[in-house]
Amino acid sequence: MKKILLIGHFLMQFITLSFSQIAQPVGSLIYTDTLDFRPLCNWIKINNPESNTWEIGQPNKGVFNSTHSGKLGIITDSTSMYKNNLNDYFSITIPYSDNQFGEGTLSFYHKYQTDTLIDGGIIEVSYNNGIDWKNIRDDKNHVMTNFIGLYNDTIKGGKYGFSGNSKGWQYAEFHWVWIMRTKGSTPENYDKSILRFRFISDNVNTNKEGWLIDDIVFRGYDISGKVSEFKDNQIKVFPNPTTGKIFFNYPDKYNLNIKIDIIDINGRIILSKSPINNQIDITNNKPGTYMYKIYFLNKIVSIGKLVKI
Repeated sequence: MKKILLIGHFLMQFITLSFSQIAQPVGSLIYTDTLDFRPLCNWIKINNPESNTWEIGQPNKGVFNSTHSGKLGIITDSTSMYKNNLNDYFSITIPYSDNQFGEGTLSFYHKYQTDTLIDGGIIEVSYNNGIDWKNIRDDKNHVMTNFIGLYNDTIKGGKYGFSGNSKGWQYAEFHWVWIMRTKGSTPENYDKSILRFRFISDNVNTNKEGWLIDDIVFRGYDISGKVSEFKDNQIKVFPNPTTGKIFFNYPDKYNLNIKIDIIDINGRIILSKSPINNQIDITNNKPGTYMYKIYFLNKIVSIGKLVKI
């Protein structure tokens, strides 16, 4: 795993699908972990790998023909269309007891292609070591409602899930409220919290490609209020609102290896590039509200809201 203990404070902002509200985790970002696929991060487990449709591999299909970054992703079969009557999952166990985070976020990039409103993928969480599960969207006690790119559709059985065609890479993220509501205050055991990504299909095969997930990142926050040398005003984005050209002003030490993503309200990445002369241009994009993400050496250093007029 690529573990990065951060002395600096990267102030992260998290927003709803409609961008009507920005939520900020409590405390400083102290830990970031990219969940690697080779060697496989020990947080990730594919149950019954011999028969499970989920696998770690290099996509080799018509739509799923590459990963978001690197060579490997986690995918519902790397070469074939998904099968009938699937109910397979992989899980992520976050070792809360080893890292005393106050709050956390989990993010990932993904593509999906399924029968609309029938087949699809759902994210579920268990707080009692896998005995009981609930849809992450229905977890009102521990997960903030300030999702980015989480599903509004339903699949068979009326479950909320990703269904249909993502039409390219989408970004998803949710914000976990940990100590503040759960540790020591509920009967649920947060030390045994598990996420699972479950893919479901019916008994009709229509030759769709399934679900491909990449760049899964967990971030942990310290609620103790440690002093940080990184200030949120070190990165300035202007003009905002903009009619097209956007300037990014950041410290000289970030001049090299900067990349910027612009994401629409559905979680779709509409632009991903390195700025030229500290600017990018979205003149040809529709007016509306977007999110920007600034990466330095492939690590997020700033997230915010951007309005195109």
